[in-house]
Amino acid sequence: MPFVNFRANLEGRQVTQDDDVAIFNVHGTGSHFVVFLDPGKTVKDVEEEIVPYNVLITGSDWSLIAQDLENKGYYLEAIQD
Repeated sequence: MPFVNFRANLEGRQVTQDDDVAIFNVHGTGSHFVVFLDPGKTVKDVEEEIVPYNVLITGSDWSLIAQDLENKGYYLEAIQD
């Protein structure tokens, strides 16, 4: 949770119980990198978000993020119809 709160503070947001996040272990350290997976966010948005931090995400992790974001997209479409 400290890493989530730290990231939220950087983004100027409040953490809620409804927030979905991806938490990545930074290889070789005790640190983690947090990405908020907000509804409507795309894989491209996540890619742009991590560029300044030189974060490398494995293919399997990208697949999980893409699947989660896609499911959120379907949900948003369903509630908007």
